[in-house]
Amino acid sequence: MRHLLTVLTVAASAAFLWIFPVRDGYCAEAPSASLADIGRPSAESGPTRISVGVWMADISKIDSAAQTFTANLFILQSWRDQRLAHEQPGIKQYKLADIWHPKWLVANAAAKLDPALPEMAEVAGDGTVTYRQRYIGTFAQSLDLRAFPF
Repeated sequence: MRHLLTVLTVAASAAFLWIFPVRDGYCAEAPSASLADIGRPSAESGPTRISVGVWMADISKIDSAAQTFTANLFILQSWRDQRLAHEQPGIKQYKLADIWHPKWLVANAAAKLDPALPEMAEVAGDGTVTYRQRYIGTFAQSLDLRAFPF
């Protein structure tokens, strides 16, 4: 029975990573005068479309008493910023703090998540920005399994 609960905890925890966008007004601005200070791209045209992918690469620890799990996540974000479009072959790299980027909050992170990759964004010639990041951290998820399996 204990093994079955551990398996269920892993499955349920994997399904409950809560990632929310944070409104611009609640985030600190970049320290220098740059595109990060100007605001989001094409704000006058409506919402900025952002593609987000989240992959859970590994769950390394489960603490069923504390209802937490330690996981290795990979997050990919992509959006278009015409201000960064260029005619050079290949991609250009920018420090994330120097350009506008969506702010995200992992709502069920049990502690601060530190990025494992450099805080860099790649920009294609058409202005498509791609940001990749890997996080390893502890996440909380309270589960009410008293009625399991019925």
